[in-house]
Amino acid sequence: MSDLNLGGKRVVVTDASSCAALADAAVAQMGGVDILINNAAIYAGLERAPMEALDEAVWDKVMDVNVKGVWQVSRALSPYLRQAQAGAIVNVASATVFSGSPQWMHYVASKGAVIAMTRAMARELGDDNVRVNVIAPGLTLTEASLGLMEDAAGYGVTRRALKRASLPEDMVGAALYLASPLAGFVTGQTLGCGLNSANI
Repeated sequence: MSDLNLGGKRVVVTDASSCAALADAAVAQMGGVDILINNAAIYAGLERAPMEALDEAVWDKVMDVNVKGVWQVSRALSPYLRQAQAGAIVNVASATVFSGSPQWMHYVASKGAVIAMTRAMARELGDDNVRVNVIAPGLTLTEASLGLMEDAAGYGVTRRALKRASLPEDMVGAALYLASPLAGFVTGQTLGCGLNSANI
């Protein structure tokens, strides 16, 4: 499968017209839409702080991208997914929703909203046989995570049921399962990936 040609423009998930252009390009170049994975989010670079000290502008930006972005892309593509009568949406949240992850309320709240939105979307799109699920990864060794802490590879490993770091390909497998016919009767569900004793 080739990449979409967006005329050199990048998709801005918070902008309705940009998301509409993405949808139009997908239909024009690929003949339709079967699967949507909402993974865009603000994560790297977020500073931890008590809730009283969180910057309001940063809070708004996190909510704009992590919550509004999921809604904007989903609503732009949902007519085509409904038309397919067999589509799937996989949203990406975070295991921090279950552990509470202190001093990171803006991020945790945004990912909690993604889980809530997933359940509502599953009910709204179910009549058209579109499934909507969410994966909630624990700390995963992405470029963003490696930049957040010195020992990202070892962080929390001893508390995990599986005593190793979580890798990006672990999340790919979970997303592929939820997008595939193997999960043909699974919707509105949250699949935790790489959870530890603090959130299981």
